[in-house]
Amino acid sequence: MIEFSIGLAGFSGVIAVFAGRSSDRRPLDLFRLRNLLMGALIPAFLAFFGLGLVVVLSDEFIAWRFSCVGAGVSYVFFIVTLLKGRASLPAEQREMVQTNVLFLALILLGILIVAQVIAATQVVAVDAFVVFYFGLISILFLSVYQFVRAVLESVRLGAHGVDS
Repeated sequence: MIEFSIGLAGFSGVIAVFAGRSSDRRPLDLFRLRNLLMGALIPAFLAFFGLGLVVVLSDEFIAWRFSCVGAGVSYVFFIVTLLKGRASLPAEQREMVQTNVLFLALILLGILIVAQVIAATQVVAVDAFVVFYFGLISILFLSVYQFVRAVLESVRLGAHGVDS
């Protein structure tokens, strides 16, 4: 719980970074912030979900398989949110979203979904916990990348005197 609280407190700094920007960039900033927060909150809640299942269910193997199902569904939701959010941006801001980064994020999420399905169904004998765990780490890695980009962009805009 402490780590979760610290994480949420840390993201308040992200909100502060975006707060001073001009209103013409607001949709793009909100798109990025929403993705960043989802990428941090999905692993947090999935971890709580998985640990809860381990406690509630008598079989740890089944608990991690159900956790993989929850993770797969969450990752599908993340993809839908990414694509809908990008589509709702004004055209000039949609072009500011780096297509190659979005494409790589979608590929990563797709791979994670397939891995979660394989672990949940046991089509291939894999450790469901390991697949679930590395899925969470992958989403957090994606979020860290987004966070660093957001902070560096804010610093760059401030250094160039751009209306931020």
